Amino acid sequence: MGSISLPTLVAYGIAVILLLFIISAFKTPVRIIGKIVLNSLLGLIALVIVNSLGNFFSFHIPINLYTVFTTGILGIPGFVLVIILTHLF
Repeated sequence: MGSISLPTLVAYGIAVILLLFIISAFKTPVRIIGKIVLNSLLGLIALVIVNSLGNFFSFHIPINLYTVFTTGILGIPGFVLVIILTHLF
C-alpha cells in the first residue's frame, strides 16, 4: 500500500475546511428563508381564519402577496399591522 504524501494530506485538509465553511455559509440563509416561508404559511392560515370569521361582521382582509409576506416577515405584529391598515383604509 502506498502512503499519502504530505502535500496531498494538506490539500485534503484544506478541502475539508473549505467544505465546512461553505456548508456553514449556506446554512444560515436557508434557515432564514425557511423561517420566512413557514411564517408566511402561518400568516396565510391566520388571514383565512380571520376572513372566515370576519364574514359574520362584514370584515375582509385581502389575501395577496403583500399581506402574506407582511405577516410572514413580521409575524404577529405584522398580522396586527395588516388588520389595522385594512380597518383604517
